[in-house]
Amino acid sequence: MRHGVRSLALLSLGGLGALLAVTGASAVSIFVTHPVTVTCTSAGQVCDNAYQVSATTSTVLTLEFTRSDTSCAPFSVELLVDGNHVASSAVLATNESSGTFDAGPVAPGDHLVELRATGVDGGCDQGTLPSWGGRLTVGTNDDVVSTPPPGGGGPSSPDACKRGAWQAFTAPSFKNQGECASYAVHQSRGK
Repeated sequence: MRHGVRSLALLSLGGLGALLAVTGASAVSIFVTHPVTVTCTSAGQVCDNAYQVSATTSTVLTLEFTRSDTSCAPFSVELLVDGNHVASSAVLATNESSGTFDAGPVAPGDHLVELRATGVDGGCDQGTLPSWGGRLTVGTNDDVVSTPPPGGGGPSSPDACKRGAWQAFTAPSFKNQGECASYAVHQSRGK
C-alpha cells in the first residue's frame, strides 16, 4: 500500500471530495480533490491563467492532476509549489492522470499550489488553448503546528490556539490550549 495507508474513508465537503486516511506520522493522511476549470485569455498555447489553491501541511505534500472529460483540447500541466517548479506532465488524454508527484518535504504551514497548462494542436485547439480543466488532488499530513503572526502578541481568536499553536505564543505564554483559548475569548470581549 502506498505511504503505509491502513484504512480509508470518503467524505464530501461542499463540492470538494476529501479522502482521509489513517497513516504513520510522516505519511500522507489527507487527500483533498479540487475541481479545476480555467479559461485562457492569451493567444497561443501557453495559458496565461493559472489555477491556484492553498495547501496546509507539516511536511508532506503530494500533487496529482487528472484531465477532465469535458476539456476539448489536449494539454500538459506544470505543477508549482510556492512559485517553484515541482513537475510537468506529459500531454494528457481525456481522464488521464499526471501521476502523483512528491513535492515534499516542505516547511510547516500554508503553501501556494499552482497549475499552468500548455496546449497542443488538436480538438478545439487550433493554435490557441481556449480552456482546460480537471481535478487536482493534494495530499498532506495533518499534524500542522500553526505559528502566531510576526511581532508576537496574544491569539486573536480561540482558533489561533489550535493544533499546537498555543505553544508558540510568548507574550503572553500559555500552559495549554484551553488557557490560550480563554485568553482569546477574554480579549475579544474587551474590545
